Amino acid sequence: MRSFQLATAVAGCAVFVAASAGAAAPTIEEHFRPPSAAIGCVTDAKYLRCDIRGGIKPLPPAPAGCQLDWGVGFSLGPTGVASVECAGDTVLSPRATVVPYGTTWHRNGFSCASRASGLRCTNAGGHGFLIGNQSSYRF
Repeated sequence: MRSFQLATAVAGCAVFVAASAGAAAPTIEEHFRPPSAAIGCVTDAKYLRCDIRGGIKPLPPAPAGCQLDWGVGFSLGPTGVASVECAGDTVLSPRATVVPYGTTWHRNGFSCASRASGLRCTNAGGHGFLIGNQSSYRF
C-alpha cells in the first residue's frame, strides 16, 4: 500500500511538472532610468511606464475615477497615445539600468531618448511623451 501511495505521488508530481512546462513563459519586465534617478521606467512587450519623483508638471485635472496618486507619470502601449498614470505604486528603482544622457534605449518597439532635460519615449506609431523636471507632455 505504501509503495502505491508513493508511486501515485510521484506520478502526480510528474503531471504537474509536465503541465507547468507547457505553460506560457512569465512576462519579463525591465527597469531603466536616466542618470538623475528622478525618473524611472518599466517595460515589457505590451507597455512602457515612466514615473517622475514629484509627479508630472503641469498636472492635468484628475478624472473622477482616480482614487490613487494622479499624475505620477505616463504609460504607453505599443500603439496609440500615452496616458497619464493613476497609480498606488511607483516604478522608480535605484537598481534600474542607467541609460546615459545622449543615448537612446530601444526595446519591443519602444524608444526612449535620455537627455539632461528629461526622457522622451515613443512607440512604433510615433506617439509618446516627454517626462522631465521642468515640464512633461504627451504627443
